Amino acid sequence: MLRPLRLVWIDCLVVAATSLTFGAIALSQQPRLPGPPTERTIQAIADELGVTADEIHRATSMVPPPPRGVRLSESERLEVHRQIASLLNVPIERLDKVMQKYGPPPPSH
Repeated sequence: MLRPLRLVWIDCLVVAATSLTFGAIALSQQPRLPGPPTERTIQAIADELGVTADEIHRATSMVPPPPRGVRLSESERLEVHRQIASLLNVPIERLDKVMQKYGPPPPSH
């Protein structure tokens, strides 16, 4: 005669832990888009450009950012840098050099 299947609390915990582990592994495999720069990064950029972090915040708030996950073309990137350099009153070459150092990494494709 077969015994009815009984789940006890330890079985439920094992199933829950296994499910959570699987979910965590699945989520960790998804690529993540870079987030906004940290205050430390903004301060480092400001220091290298000889401006304040508040000036950078003001300038970047006046230039609309690209949609999340969208890479700008080279001409679009140069136009954004030109606008920000103008607002910060720094040479665009200097801004480009600093942004290459602190900007997001190039696309991997």
